[in-house]
Amino acid sequence: MAPIAIPPFILAHPLLAYPLLVLAACLLGAWLGAVYAEHPLRAYDRPLHATNAGRGGPFRTADTTDAQRAERARLAYPARRYAARLTVLLPLFLGLGTFWFARSLGSPSLRVRLALAGALAAAIPSLWVRFRIERRALGMDIRAWRWLRGLLTRSLLGRPSLIAALFLWGVMPATFGFEAFGWLCASIVLYRWLGHDGTVRVACWARLLHPASERLRAVVRAVSARAGKIPPAVYELSYPRAEAISLWSSRIIIVTDEALATLDDEELRAVCAHELAFLSQTGFEHRARTIVGVPLLIVLAFTMTETSSTMLNLVVMIALLIFLMVLLTMRYARVPSVDARAVEFVEDARLYAKALARMVDVNVMPVVLRGRGPTPDLYDRMIAVGYPPVYARPQPPSFARASRAFWLAVVVAAGSVWLAQAVAPPWR
Repeated sequence: MAPIAIPPFILAHPLLAYPLLVLAACLLGAWLGAVYAEHPLRAYDRPLHATNAGRGGPFRTADTTDAQRAERARLAYPARRYAARLTVLLPLFLGLGTFWFARSLGSPSLRVRLALAGALAAAIPSLWVRFRIERRALGMDIRAWRWLRGLLTRSLLGRPSLIAALFLWGVMPATFGFEAFGWLCASIVLYRWLGHDGTVRVACWARLLHPASERLRAVVRAVSARAGKIPPAVYELSYPRAEAISLWSSRIIIVTDEALATLDDEELRAVCAHELAFLSQTGFEHRARTIVGVPLLIVLAFTMTETSSTMLNLVVMIALLIFLMVLLTMRYARVPSVDARAVEFVEDARLYAKALARMVDVNVMPVVLRGRGPTPDLYDRMIAVGYPPVYARPQPPSFARASRAFWLAVVVAAGSVWLAQAVAPPWR
């Protein structure tokens, strides 16, 4: 077979040649990791749903029991955990690795641009693999653009510090002076505005969020009358997962269109009651969330200048990580009290337990995560409100399989890039 001819102008310019190299290597690594992570799920689906239309067709739940769906969710979780980790960490690893190994270029500006190009090239196959895994796990013939738009909107709504950090990174000068101090203050103001309702305003302007339908407004009004707390606004998000989101600073509630399509009014009322119960919680956790991004921006500003102290920055970053872990632990501990408050709002513990189970069932999430999820296990939460599931407690999913799949993808992708640049570095 004749060798593939690569145009010379691509090989002559690193910003063109290197991203193509990273894209091919990450596609290979991400695909191999996905094959390994999905193997138990594929083996479970094959005999149970041999009648699916088309090769690789969507999963169908019409003739399955609660226990079978719980088992399938358990088997699907390692692949989904692998895909979520891959989407974030593989571009980060490739970007940092590129910045380090391309130091022979000399020009910091070119190194940064090359690192960003490599990270973007790694993100493309990562997102593609994540979409394929989500499609198989959810059993829905979802559209890629709807899923990607919803995922990015969902991610950015709760991360105003990330947007402010990217802004600061783009405008920060090399030395810390009056100009740098001014940009730091501007980034803090941007962070506070985005954290209040800026992200929602931007998402509405970009038509990523839509005003709530009359049905959703009626449900929220009914729950608010009982809770005594009316959210300032309610929005809908197009996303192929049944979710409800409450923004802690602006007190805004967002519900996905998938939740509106799959939940009845009573179940939707219980879900909104949970979000209102979360917003009614006050204390150190909520106050800390409004300022947690400020020290992060300060550390970032000093890190990007020549006057930065590496040891001091490292100590502050470790302290911030510990602080974030404390906040996550406090949020985890608050869930039982939030559930109890939500049951008061709906006045029906059975309905609340049914709504929790329905949400997890629609999203194909395991009911037992052995304390490693963002909230306590659904199985335990249903027991706590007085209505346990009708099936035996399932085993937790395999977290080790997700880790092995992730490191397989990283080793294959990074090894392929390293081997290729060792033979013919695109920046020499």
